[in-house]
Amino acid sequence: MILLRLSAYLAEITGVSKYKNAAILSAKWIEAHNIANNIVLDTVNAHNCSTSPASWIFTYNSGKYIEGLGVLAKVTGDSHWKTLCVALLTPACQYSC
Repeated sequence: MILLRLSAYLAEITGVSKYKNAAILSAKWIEAHNIANNIVLDTVNAHNCSTSPASWIFTYNSGKYIEGLGVLAKVTGDSHWKTLCVALLTPACQYSC
């Protein structure tokens, strides 16, 4: 999430495409490998690419991802990121309240 957020903010501030591209790649990786039931999972094991169980619900990761997606949606103008952001909001709020 750190790379997504940092890259998205740098893209927003500087307008440099390498930051936007890094943010897109980070967001795509997280979307493809680290989300279950619209909640961003807590960990990924670098040795075998396994993730934490979907029952381990820690919504701070979703919050960080949502923050990055919001900036990425603004920077790219790609509605996919806004749609994904909205889809993650309700489950994150539901589990954190």
